[in-house]
Order: sequence, then structure tokens, then C-alpha cells
Amino acid sequence: MAKRLVRYNSIKSILDNASEITGKKVNIVFRNGQVSFALATSISNNEIAYRNMRNASQKADLENIAEIIIDLNA
Repeated sequence: MAKRLVRYNSIKSILDNASEITGKKVNIVFRNGQVSFALATSISNNEIAYRNMRNASQKADLENIAEIIIDLNA
């Protein structure tokens, strides 16, 4: 059975859907190719705060993010 993935691939779409992203486990794809699976804790005008699966808090500038992917069936 296919999973439903939702992709937010621009800063505007990330900011417009901040309430849908916050509090969910997401894949954060960075522009350098790195991917982080994490729990999104907050999104502000220029950065996202998240907790990785080692429970460490981190922040990233939205300019460095290529897309955020959410699996609705997870």
C-alpha cells in the first residue's frame, strides 16, 4: 500500500504550513544533500527548530533547506 507523502519545497510553503509541520516527525532535506529525520518543534520566519532521533535539539536556517517531507501514514 502506498504511503502519502506531503512535500514542502519552498520557504513560503514551509511558513504557510508551519502549524501542519510543527509537532510531527519529518524528513528535512538540506540543499547540501544531507537528510535529517526529526521532530519539528517550531518554525519562525527564518529557521526551524527540531529534535533529532537522538533527542538533541537543533536549529537550521530555512534558506539551507531544500524541502520538508511528511509521511501522513507514519
